[in-house]
Amino acid sequence: MRTRNEATPSNRAGDGTGGTPSCLEVAVARSIVYDTNQTRPRVRGNAPLPEAAADQYADKLVKYVPAEVLAFYLPAFALFEADAGRWAVAILGALGTVLWTLVAAKRNKTPLPWFYPTLALLAYAAWAIGVSALGTDVLGFSKEVATLIVLVAILAIPAVDELLS
Repeated sequence: MRTRNEATPSNRAGDGTGGTPSCLEVAVARSIVYDTNQTRPRVRGNAPLPEAAADQYADKLVKYVPAEVLAFYLPAFALFEADAGRWAVAILGALGTVLWTLVAAKRNKTPLPWFYPTLALLAYAAWAIGVSALGTDVLGFSKEVATLIVLVAILAIPAVDELLS
């Protein structure tokens, strides 16, 4: 899996090759790489640049939730034993997911697809329900149901992304 800082044809905007990053490659810390099916620019004679491999289906889900939100959520959630505090952390994490997605897009002056913040929010919710006591202790789901929610998200969210992009 490639990180955003590695040189790929799609993130060479400043190196004179004319490549521009896709909107999602600059929108999140762990960029989703889409198959662009575009002709790649050539450098140094006739040697084509290597193709950027598109992210696989399962790789996309973990990239929807901004790393800042993940770093906030788990320690903040662990601070509270009362449901009110845990709800506050969950809501702040949801707001942070949308906020950091939009901030990253603005910072890079790249528009997001209309569906991306919604899918990011759904991925965050499924992740939070499945990896913390939010699903079991706060919402009252059994461990099996909380796990099933994450599995459905793993199945559905990248598929919806593929259909809409």
